Amino acid sequence: ERYSHVTAVGYSCVVFGWMTIVSQLHPQGHINMFGILPLPVNVAPFGSLIFTSLVVPQASFVGHLAGIIVGYLISWGMFSWLDDTLTWNLLLGITIGGLVSAKQSNMLPSWLDRLITLSARSREPVTSRISANGVIVRSSAPSGAGMRGDNLV
Repeated sequence: ERYSHVTAVGYSCVVFGWMTIVSQLHPQGHINMFGILPLPVNVAPFGSLIFTSLVVPQASFVGHLAGIIVGYLISWGMFSWLDDTLTWNLLLGITIGGLVSAKQSNMLPSWLDRLITLSARSREPVTSRISANGVIVRSSAPSGAGMRGDNLV
C-alpha cells in the first residue's frame, strides 16, 4: 500500500548496487564504520542497508535491497549477454516508455510537455487551396481529415 503511489526512486539504490559490486571485486578488505567497528567489505552493503533503515526510516528499504541484489547479479556476470546495441535499444525503449507514462500521468515538466505538444502539432496534415484572387491558402486539416487530393482546389 505504501509503495502504490510512489512515482520516483532516488539514486541511492544505484549506490548500493555499486557498493555491492566493489565488495565482490575486493572481498578481503575492511571498512571501519565510525572508526570503531571494523566491517568486512562483503558485509558492508547489508550493514549500510540496516544503518540507513535505522537512521532514515522513510528511505526505501526495498529500493536499496534491489540495488544490492542487482549489484550481486552484475558482479556474477548475469548481464554479460548485453551488448552495446541491445543496451542502447533497451535504454531508448525505457526512456520512451517513461516519457509516455509521465505524459499520461501529467508528471512531465512543463517545458518538456510544451516541446512534445509542439512536435505533435508540427505533424498535423496541412491542406492547401488557391483562393479566388490566386493566393495559396494553407490551413490545418480538422482532426480526422487527412491529406486527400480532393481537398485541394
